[in-house]
Amino acid sequence: MRRIIAIVLLSLAMLVLLAGCTPKEIRTIRIELGTVTHPRPNPDLPRVHRNLDDAVKLYPNNGEVYHYVGRVAAIEKRYADMAAAFDKSDKLTPKLKSQNDMIRQKAWKELFEIGKQQAGEQKLDSALYSFESSAICWPERYESLVNAAVVAAQLGNYKKAYQLSSQAYKVAPDTLIVIETHAKMCVADSQYTEGRTMFEKVLSKNPTDPDVMLALANLCRNMNDTSCAVDYLRRALEINKNDTAAWFDLGILYFHTRNYCQAQDCFLKVVQLSPSDQDAIINFAMSSINCADSIAQTDAAAANAIYQQCKSEMDKLTAANPNNCEGWRYLAISCAKLKLKDEANVALSKFQACEKGK
Repeated sequence: MRRIIAIVLLSLAMLVLLAGCTPKEIRTIRIELGTVTHPRPNPDLPRVHRNLDDAVKLYPNNGEVYHYVGRVAAIEKRYADMAAAFDKSDKLTPKLKSQNDMIRQKAWKELFEIGKQQAGEQKLDSALYSFESSAICWPERYESLVNAAVVAAQLGNYKKAYQLSSQAYKVAPDTLIVIETHAKMCVADSQYTEGRTMFEKVLSKNPTDPDVMLALANLCRNMNDTSCAVDYLRRALEINKNDTAAWFDLGILYFHTRNYCQAQDCFLKVVQLSPSDQDAIINFAMSSINCADSIAQTDAAAANAIYQQCKSEMDKLTAANPNNCEGWRYLAISCAKLKLKDEANVALSKFQACEKGK
């Protein structure tokens, strides 16, 4: 019996000694907050704060103290403070990282889901705050930064959108959606050189995606690299031959570089695919006249055939749309080129009357 009593007393003494190893401030905080997996529902936060303030001063190198600082900050939704405290706790006491990560992930998920809901409801300022806060909680999750960048762009804050997508790219440089988002935000913020590099990286992952080629064509055009723009447009059209917008853009590039016959072919393709596109028809006429003029001295027959084709398209345009003044203008020019004086004069009169009626 004495031996049993001695053992019990020894056990109690050990418990007292063990309890004495943990400062009372930390013991108090433990009781108030509970564990990470079983937190106390309504902790006395003023009491926790008083003890935390003392603990930080008395035990500045104790990782558990900063673990509790982070937990309180999470409860109070001070996410930057939470992140800083957990980072310090990780360094001072690495075994606490798994518990810190549980809270980081929980806060991240809650904020991320709230951000998605707010974005769906077009509460964009709130959504941006939620996504940015979730990124603070769990910086390794690129999704928060990507969504924040998209929302910032929707708000018209392209500089911020670029900065956020840059952060996402640093986190996940080989993830396709991250590269695509960063490429778009580079363009939105006029960071064309970097944007071109990003879109080229996207294209290397999806070498047959015509949309990426068109994006690169627009980038090259913004950078005044016409040959690059032409190349990407032609590559895109090899994949999607019925893309009227791409044919139109290619025609514009050819026209501005005085490749009138190639421009004519592009605009004719648009007209064939979209017969009601009056802008394409007029551009076809402009290109045709210039193309025919450029070859008239060396191949009169071919030039006359082009003038005749232009006249035919202008006849159809003015018949269907008599208020299209440019249609009458180019009908008059094509008739004059074909030496059809009377028809040219009639068309010219129609053009002048149309202009006056504007």
